[in-house]
Amino acid sequence: GLSFSCGAPLPKLANDLRGYHETLVMNRQKTAVALLVPTLQAVLNLMGDSEDPAILTGEVMNQEAALQEAVESKNNVLYFIVLVMMMHLNYLTGNLVLAKQYGVLTRKLNQSVKPAYLVHQQLFLDALVSVALSRTTMTTRSKQRRQLLRLARGNCSSLRRTARHAPHNFRQKVLMVGAELDAAKGNLDDAFWKYKLAASLAEREDYLPDEALAYELFAETLLEHERFGGALRQLHKARDLYEAWGCKVKIRQMEDKIGRLK
Repeated sequence: GLSFSCGAPLPKLANDLRGYHETLVMNRQKTAVALLVPTLQAVLNLMGDSEDPAILTGEVMNQEAALQEAVESKNNVLYFIVLVMMMHLNYLTGNLVLAKQYGVLTRKLNQSVKPAYLVHQQLFLDALVSVALSRTTMTTRSKQRRQLLRLARGNCSSLRRTARHAPHNFRQKVLMVGAELDAAKGNLDDAFWKYKLAASLAEREDYLPDEALAYELFAETLLEHERFGGALRQLHKARDLYEAWGCKVKIRQMEDKIGRLK
């Protein structure tokens, strides 16, 4: 799970997790298997090995069955892991409303049941989803927009405190959320600088998905302001980085966007 959060190449990660999965199954470690498979299935989804990349159903698990098992057994650790993976997949595939719903459910859980390696990923995703929704036409009420941006700012503050102790892991995430918040307020110069710095830091630490996402978000903001040439350059960078990560789902997404701009 930690390797997934840190952006390890997906094909290698899938092979490693499959090996762990086989060992755990062979040794009848049912609880450990249940905690492992949401991450493995999320990896397989992003590699394109599922019918619907946003649903955790495929080779090693069934999303509905896993959620039911977690609720019936009162296993809130499993419930949190499944929800965060669902939130992650739906954000990456552009299903912001569903991602927000899963984010709300994760926030309702007691902090003590949340695995440490996923707590900050949840904060990061929840912030990005909230800012993205605040910038859509669906958010027409100013009160709703303020609430979304307040949540994102709060999460960004939490990530910033963590980044003081682990800057190599979290500073690029803080910068990405900050860039999105600046873009939402119309502070484009600050946003552009933060996107670029986030990508640079992610490259230095070899966080492929963070670097790709920084360029993708930069492109989206440029598109929003009709700067099509700059957006196309950032999308090409994002596409190449997603390919290096092994994420076929995002490669197709980037190629579709690039195709529409040409």
